Amino acid sequence: MMVRKTLTSALLVLALTGQMSQTTAAQDISVLTAETAMLQSSDHSVLMRAAVAACLLHPTDRKTILTLLEGAKWTVGGDDEWIEAGFNDVWVTLMGSNDDFFCDVQGDISQAAALAGLKDMITAAHWDNWTITQEDGECHSLNHPQGPGIYITSAGNDPVCTPQPHSAIRIAGQRN
Repeated sequence: MMVRKTLTSALLVLALTGQMSQTTAAQDISVLTAETAMLQSSDHSVLMRAAVAACLLHPTDRKTILTLLEGAKWTVGGDDEWIEAGFNDVWVTLMGSNDDFFCDVQGDISQAAALAGLKDMITAAHWDNWTITQEDGECHSLNHPQGPGIYITSAGNDPVCTPQPHSAIRIAGQRN
C-alpha cells in the first residue's frame, strides 16, 4: 500500500512537472510549490514569497496563478485585462493576457528584504544563471537566459528606487 501511494505521488509530481514551463523544468520546482502552500500566511514576507513563487511557477499563465490565489481565499476583483487579488495586505496584480502578461506582487517589506527573500528562494530551488543588476538605489532586475524578467521597486503607482517600507516584485513572462 505504501509503495502504491509513493508511486501515485511520484506520478502526480511528474504530471504536474510536465505542465510547467521549460523555464521551471530545470529547477527544483518542489521549492516553489512548497512556497505556494503558504498563500494564507499572516507574515508579510512569507506571504509575498508565496505569491512570487506562484508567479514564477506560471510566468505566462495568469489563469493558473488566479486559480491558486482563489483557492487560498484571496479577495479577487477586476476584469479581463487587470485582475487584482489581495490577502493580509499583500496584493497581486495580474495584467495583460497570457502572451503579454506580468504578475506584480506588492507588500509591506523593503526592496532590500524583497531581494534577499527572492535570492534565497531562487538559490533553494537551484535556479542558477541569474544576472542581478542594480539601478538607482534599491531597484534591482533579475534576468535568466530562459526565465522571466524579475524587477524589484517600491510599491505604488509611481515606483521609485529609494529605500521604502513597501516593495513590488514584478515577474514578466515576456521580456522587453
